[in-house]
Amino acid sequence: MIYIEPAEGTAGGLDDAAVLVAALNDAGLPAAVLRSSLPADLGFSAAYEFARHVTLGPATADDVILLPNAQAVPDDRLARLRRIGHTGARCVAASAFNDLQIELGVRAKLGYAMGREPELFRLPVATGSLLDHSAAPVFGIDRGRKMRPQGRLRVLLVDPKIEDPAALRGLQALAASRKLQTTVVTNGKSKTALLAKGIGLPVYHYAEAPAGALVRGTDVAVFFGPIPQAYRLRMLLADMAVSGVGLLDATEGFVLRRIDTAFVPAPADLAALAAFLVSEILPDAADLARLSLQCQTAEVSRQTFSALAASLTGQEMAPARARTRKQPGAGGPSRIVFMPTNGVGLGHAQRCSLIASSMDTVATKPVFAAFPSCAKMLKSYGFDVMPLVGKTSLHAEQLANDLVNYTRIDDLVATSSAFVFDGGYVFNSVFRTILDSATPSAWIRRGLWQAGQDNTLALEREKIFDRVIVPNEAFDELNAAYSNSDKVQNVGPIVQQTELGMDERAALRASLANHFGRPFTSLVVTMLGGGVAADHTAQTIALAAMLARRTDALHIVVVWPTSTVDPGLFGWPNTVVVKTHRAGIVAAAADLYISAAGYNSFHEALYNRIPTIFIPQMAAYMDDQHARAAAAAERGLAVLVGPTDIMALEAAVRRGLDGEADALRQKLVDFVLPERGNEAAAGLVTNLAGAAGVPVPDATLRRVA
Repeated sequence: MIYIEPAEGTAGGLDDAAVLVAALNDAGLPAAVLRSSLPADLGFSAAYEFARHVTLGPATADDVILLPNAQAVPDDRLARLRRIGHTGARCVAASAFNDLQIELGVRAKLGYAMGREPELFRLPVATGSLLDHSAAPVFGIDRGRKMRPQGRLRVLLVDPKIEDPAALRGLQALAASRKLQTTVVTNGKSKTALLAKGIGLPVYHYAEAPAGALVRGTDVAVFFGPIPQAYRLRMLLADMAVSGVGLLDATEGFVLRRIDTAFVPAPADLAALAAFLVSEILPDAADLARLSLQCQTAEVSRQTFSALAASLTGQEMAPARARTRKQPGAGGPSRIVFMPTNGVGLGHAQRCSLIASSMDTVATKPVFAAFPSCAKMLKSYGFDVMPLVGKTSLHAEQLANDLVNYTRIDDLVATSSAFVFDGGYVFNSVFRTILDSATPSAWIRRGLWQAGQDNTLALEREKIFDRVIVPNEAFDELNAAYSNSDKVQNVGPIVQQTELGMDERAALRASLANHFGRPFTSLVVTMLGGGVAADHTAQTIALAAMLARRTDALHIVVVWPTSTVDPGLFGWPNTVVVKTHRAGIVAAAADLYISAAGYNSFHEALYNRIPTIFIPQMAAYMDDQHARAAAAAERGLAVLVGPTDIMALEAAVRRGLDGEADALRQKLVDFVLPERGNEAAAGLVTNLAGAAGVPVPDATLRRVA
């Protein structure tokens, strides 16, 4: 094992170590960082960058300690090296060593600390390339770029100058071009400024996206300033060169071209750049790729890697190539990973299970990465489930559970054909997994956010997905467009439709009466959620009290198996509590259903023609359940009752059981609803995974009775 020992205790030294350890692993050299080498208070980005590469050790005599920037070794690092030194591990000290005094000083310090003479790896300082004078070995990896879309050019703008007001117009021109697919990478401050301007382009800050994620989807990169000595950027440049990314020089005076002639001059004015890329670069993109592969930067990169590999392993090695991740077995079904989020409710998991159940099981094998609260339900449907760690107050660090989930998801996705995420907010674990891997990805994203709700961050993360699948609402006025990307695919409502004939419904009702020992004429089913978004205990107890006076009624309160039930619900005559994730079949047998207006429960009530009283949940982070319920009520398809209006609720239930429910059911039978989108969504996911021979169902929205 090669252990990277950060040479400084600063953020810069840790950042260099994070980049280097990931690159060595991608190049096929096993590398890690000892946990004892990292500070306890790792920053947000660093925690995720190190998560897959940190180990407890200990180092052994068969291991190698690689020390970047060896001439800057403070006393606390020397003390740690002294503890490592007794293991007998070799130490390779990398630095420029541009004078003899520095070299002798490094040898003396490290030799004393580790009890053995270090081996020196001299970094290039005078080759005349753009990679000289770096703090650590700079080498590129062939990232295996994705095939270029026909007639389009994928462009990466590296730190464009945005201070000039004209820059915004130029970025808009790039965003509007149908022949250019433009991405921006810049510093954190500039990213914030660009997002505030609403330019409509994906923007990353330097530490946000791994080099592989940027290079795989880039045909040409445009540099607007000299290459800084920042190690991360130099590694990115080296990756571009050996991966065949065309290099464009938009600096003042074309300073990059003076150093490496592979750089092609380009206009710094962004508006002019858009036209230049289409007319001059797009037709010759293949020639620029060949030019980069043969350039000085690429050659220095290859030489550096070969020398580094020989120093670390004692063997000559070919220039680095991207690590090939294990792929699913040839000829077998394509494994597709679904990751639903959830709180107490299981709506995301149910939606994913409906899509997975609509897929061709010969060509695909859906599996789930899921939280414990929905794992049992998914297993009962026949799916394999890898458990994720839920967030609790017992975790010492806020991100602890998500860091664990990141390593689990990454391992699972690395050997799969596609990754599907369903949730309102893209977790950091999901974000990093998609960027780290080349696995095609899709985001199943519900709409109908509340007015004034700020979802800027959630939408900004749309950039990492290959496809965004939006299940539509049943009513057109509820289908707002939150982004205009060509990734977005709308499908009909994804909903479980329970086919329950008259005889089956009668048999189910008789079974319920027998099971609970309560003969009934009227069946009322209440399912108002588990209390995470809104506490509806008062409404449920009020219903129990009211229905206790109706000897002809059975009141079933349905809760998720993971929910906590208020003790006040027990003991009411005619009311029973049922814990189940199969609420739909119970509700389909009801004469009257009292429900929240979440996406799944709302559409199941409509599509299964169940007379329903909707009580919206309206927590600040939720979708607009009131708008959804109001749309149904305005059409006479349901009754809307406010969350705090107990008297109106009791009146609505009384009217429903006295005949209004039958009228609602008939209106629901007569109303024409959009065709369900289950199969269309399954087809889009299957197509994304590249499962051969599987047709993609028409996603055109149709309406059915």
